[in-house]
Parts: sequence; C-alpha cells; structure tokens
Amino acid sequence: MHNEIDNRHEVIQVVFCSNPQYCEHMAVAIASLLAHNPSRRFKLHVVLSGTGEHEKDCIQQLVEKSGNAVIEFRSFDCNTISDFRIDDHITLDSYVRLFLPEILGPEVGKLLYLDCDLLVCADIAELWNTDLGNQILGAVPDAFSEDHVSLGFEEHETYFNAGVLLIDLRRWRSSNLTERAVEYIRTNKTVLRHHDQDAINGVLRRNILPLPLKWNFTPRHADADPSVLNLTRSEFMAIRRNPGIVHFASGFKPWLPGAEPHYKKRYYRYRALTLWEDHNRQRESPAEQLSSLARRLKASVKWHFPSLSGLVRRFTGLGDPIFQRKFAQKRSYIG
Repeated sequence: MHNEIDNRHEVIQVVFCSNPQYCEHMAVAIASLLAHNPSRRFKLHVVLSGTGEHEKDCIQQLVEKSGNAVIEFRSFDCNTISDFRIDDHITLDSYVRLFLPEILGPEVGKLLYLDCDLLVCADIAELWNTDLGNQILGAVPDAFSEDHVSLGFEEHETYFNAGVLLIDLRRWRSSNLTERAVEYIRTNKTVLRHHDQDAINGVLRRNILPLPLKWNFTPRHADADPSVLNLTRSEFMAIRRNPGIVHFASGFKPWLPGAEPHYKKRYYRYRALTLWEDHNRQRESPAEQLSSLARRLKASVKWHFPSLSGLVRRFTGLGDPIFQRKFAQKRSYIG
C-alpha cells in the first residue's frame, strides 16, 4: 500500500470509535465504505479503548487491500470518564466521539464520524461535500425519539441521531463544545437516556444542520408510514431501496441470533470481505430453525408488501408504537 494518499484527490477524513470486542462489526462498516467508494481517497482514524492488536492487524489488512485509503489507530482511556452514565447496550465507548478534536489534533479540520453498526451503501462524496454553513455539525433527525422532552425540548422539536455526524472540527474547538458537553453530561446524568447523543443535542439545540434521511436510514424506518417521515411514498421508496447509509440502531443487530432486521443480507455481504469468520451463524435446532423461518417470513412480507403492512398496522394498532402514535397525531392535525 502507498504510504501517502494521492494528493490530486481530496482526502475524506472518516473516524470510527470502538472497543476490541466490536472491531469485527466496525470492519464490516469499513469494508462497505471502501467497496462503494473505489474512486475516493480516505484517511481513516480508528479510536480504540483497549489494545486489540489482532483486531488492528485484521483491519489494517482490509484497508491495505482496498488501495484507496490509509488508516491510523489511536487510543482513548475510558477510565477518565468512568463517572459517565451507561446502561442497556451502551458502553463508555459511545462518549469517545465527544473528545475527537483533542484525540485527532488540529491538523484535522473536517471529519465524518460513523458508528460501527452501519453500512455505507453509496458514494459518500455527496454527504462529505455538504455545506454546513455556520453550523458545527450536520446530522439526521431522529424519528424515534420521545425522550427528548425530559431534556427540556418541545415535543415536536427536532432531535438528532448521532450515529452519522459531519463535523466542522475547527468550529467545534473554537466553541469549546467538548467542555460544554462534558458539563452537560455531569449536570444531567439522571435524565440522559441516550448518553452522548443527548449531550450533543442539548448543547447544540437548534444549531445542528439537518441531513437527508438517506444518510442514516434504519431497518425500523423501512416499516414506517412515509407521511410520518414527511416524505412522499415515491421519495420514501427510493430511499428504502437505495439508502446511502443503513444504520442498525438500537439493540436489534443483524449478527445477533434470531434477529432478522431488514438489510441483514447486506451486512453479511460486506462481512465476507473482512477477515472475520461468520462464527455467529451457529447451527440451530429444528425448533430454532422454525422460529427463525417465521421471523424471516414476517420480515419478508413487511419488506415486499409495505402498503399492505401499513394498512394492517393502521387498522389493528399493531406495529411500532412510536410511529403509531405519530401517525395518529398526523391524522388528527389533518382532521
């Protein structure tokens, strides 16, 4: 691999943060990014909380094989933030993104942060070239948030998902955003439900540039009513078929036994490009096979017949409870 990236092309700076146990999924995200962007040039920054020499070597080999990226590993000691709140499937590693300006140094002025549980499915240049204007960062609105009211937000105020962030690091540094976020976390520890994401939203309230939904599209979005997402059906279906980034948000991951989220096959398609074996697909008992088949059939029906599934959800009240409430609110406004 060349030690330096071809300077004739702009270098896209991308960062991932992980612990060694999650590196296999981060490798899948990196494989998808490089596979869909062969003509782009990348500087990848991987921030690890832990050693993980074997994992680093596997990721290094993946990047070298691509020929269009270089990678640099950095470390972060999570013991320095051991008093931060964690629960559910969220670890202290989630907070590392708040310290990126000091971890990466002043030579990095613009940055694309990506969670490890996602797939890049399109040319990332469109996202990278987004004009942030005077904003510190851009993010996709979170259609699933109902907890932000406890943070002092209005119910219908926009709250953002922090899994994909386009960041102006120079503005971040000049506004002392890290210090403000840390203070926010320690002051609001009892009400933080979404950890660093709450801090980013709280500190930058009304000062985040909304990015198009296609850059942070989740399997859960794929079963939504387009009107709840403020999209026409044709707009919605176009994103559903060809999302820019698929984000397996929440604890419902494609690699977990029994989980059948939309886009699961894509995850395994890119996993095959890494050096990690498919050890999670274990041999199932006949009962488990039957249960898995039922879940796959249900997911298939919801995918191939979204209009029919939507009608069933509307008239039965079944399905995603947040979207059901938002759809009911939407109908009441129209009425």
